This record gives sequence, C-alpha cells and structure tokens, in this order.
Amino acid sequence: MRTLAWLAASFSGAIFAAVYLLPAGWAAAAAAVFLVCAAAAYFLRRRSRAFCLALLIAAGLCAGFAWFSIYTDLVFNRAARLDGTQARFTVTIAAFPEKSTYGDRVDAYLENESPLPVRVRLYGDDLAELTPGDVVTVSARCTLADQLRGEHTDVFTAKGVFAFLYAEDAAEIEKDCGFTLRWSPQYLAHAVREKIREIFPPETRGIFLAILTGEQSEISADPVLISDFRIAGVYHILVVSGMHLSFLTGIFTLLFGRRRRALLAAVPVLVLFSAMAGFGASVTRALIMQLFVIMAEAFGRENDRMTALAAALAFLLVMNPYAAAGAGLQLSFAATLGILLFSDRIFAGLYAPLKGLRICTVKPVRRLLSAIVSLFSASVGANLLSVPLVALYYGNISLVSPVTNLLTVWAFSASFTLGFAACLLGFLWTQLGIWAAWCASLPALYARFVVQNLAKLPLAAVYTENVYVTVWLVFVYALLLAGARFKNARRIALPLSLAAVSLCVILVANVFCNQTGKLKITALDVGQGQCLLLTAGDAAVMIDCGSSSYSDAGSDAAEYLLAHGINGLELLVFTHCDTDHINGFETLAARVPIGAVVITPKRSCSGDGWSELVAAAQAREIEVLCVEKALEISFEGAELRIMPPVDSGTGANQCLSILCSAGTFDFFVTGDMDQADEAALLNREDLPNIELLAVGHHGSKRATSELLLQQLRPEAAVISVGYNHYGHPAEETLALLDRYHVTVYRTDRDGTVTFSAG
Repeated sequence: MRTLAWLAASFSGAIFAAVYLLPAGWAAAAAAVFLVCAAAAYFLRRRSRAFCLALLIAAGLCAGFAWFSIYTDLVFNRAARLDGTQARFTVTIAAFPEKSTYGDRVDAYLENESPLPVRVRLYGDDLAELTPGDVVTVSARCTLADQLRGEHTDVFTAKGVFAFLYAEDAAEIEKDCGFTLRWSPQYLAHAVREKIREIFPPETRGIFLAILTGEQSEISADPVLISDFRIAGVYHILVVSGMHLSFLTGIFTLLFGRRRRALLAAVPVLVLFSAMAGFGASVTRALIMQLFVIMAEAFGRENDRMTALAAALAFLLVMNPYAAAGAGLQLSFAATLGILLFSDRIFAGLYAPLKGLRICTVKPVRRLLSAIVSLFSASVGANLLSVPLVALYYGNISLVSPVTNLLTVWAFSASFTLGFAACLLGFLWTQLGIWAAWCASLPALYARFVVQNLAKLPLAAVYTENVYVTVWLVFVYALLLAGARFKNARRIALPLSLAAVSLCVILVANVFCNQTGKLKITALDVGQGQCLLLTAGDAAVMIDCGSSSYSDAGSDAAEYLLAHGINGLELLVFTHCDTDHINGFETLAARVPIGAVVITPKRSCSGDGWSELVAAAQAREIEVLCVEKALEISFEGAELRIMPPVDSGTGANQCLSILCSAGTFDFFVTGDMDQADEAALLNREDLPNIELLAVGHHGSKRATSELLLQQLRPEAAVISVGYNHYGHPAEETLALLDRYHVTVYRTDRDGTVTFSAG
C-alpha cells in the first residue's frame, strides 16, 4: 500500500476502535498516547522502511482518536445535552418532508454556535409544505437518536441524525425564496422523483425510485418484495451504490469514449448524482473510488484500488465518525474489499479450464463466457467478506445470491440506463417519457420475476436463528482459510464440497430434530405484538402474527419456521383483528404455505382489519374459517379447541380463546380479552387446570384477572410484549401472577421462549 493508504487505514481503524472497543470518553486519552508514540518515533529519526511505517500508523491512529473525541464533543454531546428537554428550537430544513407514523417528518440542521452542524429529524403535523433552506422555529420535545423502541440503536447516528424533535405546536416558517447552490441537489432529486412517479407504471415505480434516486419509501411499503430481494441476495441493487455509478460512467464511456475530456466531464455528473442520492455510505465510497479511476486514466497515472478504498473510508469517517457503526457502510466496504482481494483469483481458477474448450475458439462465445465468469467471480468475491455481516445484521445467508446476480445484474444495468434516459425524455415531453419508461420497465419486470421465484426456492437462504447454521458458517470459513493455501483450483474443490455436504447434513438433521412428536409451544419475540407457534411432529399451528414494533412479525415468523425445518402451517389462528396481532400475515403467507386461516366472526371486530385480512387470504386462495361455535382440531397427538368470542357487553375486544392439550399438558390463550370477557368465558366453558398461560393483552392490568388464575391455576405464563407506551406488562398483573406462584417468561426480557410438553 502507498502512504495515503496506510494513513487512511490507521485513521479509520482508530475510529472503529473508538466506536466498538473504547469506553465513552477515552478517545482523547488514546489520541494522547499515540501522539506521544508518534513524537517519540519522529525524534528518533531512523530511516528504515518499517520505522517510517510505524510512525505513519501512529500518526493515523492519533488523528483518528482525536477526531472522534472532537466530533463527539461538538455534535453528539451537543445533542445529548438536549435529550429529554422541551424548548423552542430553530432549524434549517435540509430535505423535502415525508409521511411517517408520527405525521410529517423532515431532516434539518439545528441552529447553534457549534462549528459543526447537528442534524436532527423533525416530526410534526404541518410540515408538508416545507422545502430545503426554509428556517423553522418550533416548540418541540427533543430526544437523542440513539434509541429505537426502547433499545439502543446506531441506525440514525450512523446516518448523521443525532436527535429527534417532536413539534408541540404550529411551526413558524421563514421561507427560503432564493435559489442556492447548496440545496440544488435536493430540488433536482425531488423533481426527478416526481417525474418518475408521473411516467413509470405502478409495478416498477418503486424499483426505479430506488435505483435512480435512492428513494426507498414506495418499495418499503411492500415488505414481501423487500424480503424477496434480501433472500435472493440482491437487496444492494435497490440502494444507490457503486454499481449505479458504474452504470452512469458506462453511459458516458459509451457516448463519448474514454478520452480525457469525456472522463473529466463525467466527474460533475457523478458528484451531482451522488448528492441527489444523499451521499450515503455506499454511493460516497463508490464516488471516491470512481474519481480515483477517472483521474488515473485522465492523467496517465496508476490507479491503486486499495488506496482508493482506504481513502474513501477515511473520508466518510471524517464526515461522520459514527458512520462506522452503520451496517450499510460495513457491508459496502466488506463487499468491495472481497472483490479486490478474491475476484481475480476466483476468475482465474474458473476460467482456466474453460479456455481449453473447443467452443472458446469462437471469439463472441469466448467473450460471453469471460463476462459470465467475471460477473460470477465478482459476486462470490463480494459475498466472501460480506456474508458474515449479513448473517450478523439480518440473520440470513443467501445461497442463491451468485446465481441471482448472474441472472439479474445485466437487467438492472439496462433498467438503470433506460430509466435514466426515460427521465430525461420525460422532462422534454411527458408522453415520450411514458413510452420510454414502459421500455425501461421490461428488464426491471424480468429481474423482479427472477428474484421473486429464486427467493421461493426451498434452500434460497439459511438462517442464523438455527444455531447449527452459525456453527456451519464458522466451519465454512475455516475450510476456506485452509483452502486458500491451495493454488490448484481442483484442490480448492475439496473444502467447497465439504461445506456443501456439511450444510445438507445440518439441514436434514435439523428437520428430524424438530419432528420429535412432542408438543412444543414457542412465543416468538416480535416486539409489541404476539406470535405463538405450536408444533408436534411435522405439523405446525400458529396463533397470531403481528407487531406494532419496528420489526416485521411476518418475516421474523417465516425465518423462524424455515430455520427450524418447518415448511408450512396447518392453521394460522387470529384471536382478533388488531394490527399488532395480524399485520405480519401477508409477509408470512408469501414465504410459507398456510392451510387455513381461522378468525372471529366479522361482527366481533371493529375497523377494517377483518375485511382486509379476509381479502388478503382469499387473494392467496387460503381457506378462511369463521368460528361461530367451538372448533376442535387434532394434530399429531395434540388437541386444539378454538372457542368463539363472548360478549360481556363492555364493548371491548371480542377474541377467540384457544386451549391446546397434549396428554396432561394444557396451554391456554385469550388474545386481548379483558377481565369481564374472561369471567363470561369461564362461566360458559368448562376449562381444566393448565400448565402454561399466554397472558392476555400483553400483560395489561385490564386482563388476566384473579378469577382466571383461581380457576386455571397455571404453573407458568408467557407474556408477548415489547417496548411500548402503555405500561405493559402492568405491575398489578406481575404482582398477581407472583401471588399465585406462576413462573413468568417475557419476550422483551427473555427473547423467543420455547416450552415442551413432557
């Protein structure tokens, strides 16, 4: 590596150490230590290469720790001092507003005397008309952006947002009337997004918003499609990144060749495109590396890709040291490093045997094979270092990723190029843009078709929810390290074969281990919601699947099922139609087959939840059973009794209640039933003493009455609960359970909990 590479790498290493290893406030002390080391090394004045390298690394580490300490004091600590306060704030709007569950939201910069701006996210009900550059004064409640649903998170600080402001009254707005170069990328991006919404068909609009501008709002509204892209291992295509900048550079090269002036003319376009995408970690990394390439070619200099990568990382961490904790940054750099380190070797190993084939004497065929092998090698190289991070952050390992990339990257490249042209034509003449957008949509539709079908394959992905998969992943990397010693491609085939065989053994063993015949009840941790899984032998029944928390209950449930070798549900029972019990249905139904859905009669539900649930089930041709009278079902030695709602006249939630029995073991579920309905149910039904109770309404004080505990006498209870503002589980409920000597398990504290009958 060159001097810049070592300096940038050591600077970045210090930032990562400060984020992940050092206690808070120790970065300044670490900077002082390395400053002393660097000064001592300098005054020794030795000229050896190793000594100069050590001096360079010490200087980089000192700079990294010092910058982290300075940035923390000027930005993070400034936001931390405002945490929990309610005051009048003045902010400068930095983007166009978006809709959220808390009303309108918009990113802004806090007006303060600090030399570094503090970026905040403002929430309110009257922000829709704001534009970048507007100055807003508003009374608001401020919270630090390192918490999400009651848990610590780095998601927002990694993106440069350090505080949330929740407006308490109407905002005073001072409109920015003049054009300023500072906000021009935001205005241009907004115009392009509006044009995309105007000319592209609904089927592909979300994809083009994502790949052309980085706008994720529309495609995020389809959790099933997002899940398919993650499983297929091509979600990175939906985030503006190096691939898209390469497409853009390719357009310039195609139009103007590789002359110096043409290459230099591409620079402002690349910078503007990156600014429109918000200078995210992935696109900024790609921009800097692309600038290195362009400058090297334009001025006839050598391009050191590792130096460019290290410089890009250092630049991003100078702009925001807390970006080091971002999954996007880590995945982008890990994938790029994997390509730089391994893709050429993989290509050489795979292409060498092909060159001897007779068909390769035909030049077009040889070029096609070379392109295919090159693309496959790049995909494998990127996955070698990014897969552990994907497993850590998202809990899955895509096995079809190389194939998906091979089949779809060309289509996304064509979609990007044609979509870019369609937008330009759309600004000139809308109808012409619509025709061009229709053409651009064809390869996008093909790519989506491939992604959705590959994601449905039985072994498209494996999940770290299964501990054996994690062990397998460690084993595979140990094999790859051992195989790295072999220069002969045929010898490398041995560890790869062992990895494939070991995965098959693990998956087959996992299926047999989970088909023990005993009844198992699992309360999945889906945050503030409920999702209960009953399994016996090879049969599975789920009770509720929903959450009001940040996670997608349907995706979590599907991954748990597939990770444990469960490929479908006999029944999915919904106790009632509140969102936090049903909103995971569509994602779950898209991932695993469901035999039938069991729900309450329509008269027992208020709102549109019942109709929407029935429509979604019918759209997937899933049988819907409304329980008007007790329904009894047997599965693999267990008996399921589903009882219709009772109406105590209180107007509260009218829920199905479920009793599951296997031998002497009984499990009882009441949904969100209140105490009055519990009393009516006990008066109507003859219920036994039970071993396990699913505590009603997430532990609310209005459920799980003393009368219920007196009659059922549960030995253990599980509370499906997450971070919430309702006070669940209530202290009164916990005290009552303790008084009856019930052992309590909570998903917010204990995570996913499994109980076994016998």
